[in-house]
Amino acid sequence: MNIGDLTENSVRFQFQPLTNEDDDIEALAFNIMGFRFVLLLEAHDLTKYPFLRGAKYRPGRIEISYPTSTSWVTLCWDDNKAHELLTAKWLQHR
Repeated sequence: MNIGDLTENSVRFQFQPLTNEDDDIEALAFNIMGFRFVLLLEAHDLTKYPFLRGAKYRPGRIEISYPTSTSWVTLCWDDNKAHELLTAKWLQHR
């Protein structure tokens, strides 16, 4: 997801392989409760996958803010780099 994107909470788990012209799997895309995660098996190519432009790479924490509480998942990466925070804010559907 990119800054400012809206998503809808879904109770479904979605899984999609992303393939090249030879039908080899290059990436796996998952949608869990409206959050999209992509596991790249090769270096990313923005011409093939433009939805990756501006995406968070290895966030250090995912925070989900509700009007009365905040939940989070903290992630650890063994690469000695700084990792950004990804924040999702609950908006009431009208």
